Amino acid sequence: MVKSDIPQFIEVDEKVLRKKCSDKLLVWMPTAIFKIVGCSKDYFMTDCLIAPTIKSSLARLLLTRKVNRKIKFQINPPMINAKIYNHIACDSDAFIKDLKSLYDSVISKHEEEGGWSQYIEPSRLAFAHVISPIKWILGPMENLKGVLSKSVLRSMIQDMLHALCIDRDDVGISEWIKAYVLIAIDEENEQTYLVMGKKIIESNVYARFIFRTPEIRNLIIG
Repeated sequence: MVKSDIPQFIEVDEKVLRKKCSDKLLVWMPTAIFKIVGCSKDYFMTDCLIAPTIKSSLARLLLTRKVNRKIKFQINPPMINAKIYNHIACDSDAFIKDLKSLYDSVISKHEEEGGWSQYIEPSRLAFAHVISPIKWILGPMENLKGVLSKSVLRSMIQDMLHALCIDRDDVGISEWIKAYVLIAIDEENEQTYLVMGKKIIESNVYARFIFRTPEIRNLIIG
């Protein structure tokens, strides 16, 4: 990966984009690509807009996912009609601070303001797409249904944070690259997709925040 102080755009295949996303709202979502020192050889991508806007450390975690280490960037975006948003609180120190705060609140059984359980589902504490610390390591856990107790949710969040070594005192970031990832939004069906190279990846986590969080919906969709 090429380090740069100027945010770069994750490459997209324009033919795939025209074929599969021509009827969708396109948005360049501010993100960061990073690697954790002594924890994993993998690269991860995290949100730099939604989490700081709604001031949720849990959103920061849920919107973090593993990405291909061979991911390609381009300095200028392709000529497509897509709005670009500015990065907010997008540095490695803010990321670590947010997740350390979440870890402390989970360990102490104290919820952050608004409640970390609200994004798992306000009414039933159920969430169809949380992230799995086992099978995918920060990827979607499919078809999780039914009511989950707070103790189970707390344990799952702890495992996710452990996968990122947030429970270590010496956790640190070796690379932190500001970037933009293209999001394709299907307003009619309330679905969102990450467009990365030739891949179109459905993201129910992004959909959850964009369509069910009024502040974010107003910001992105209007």
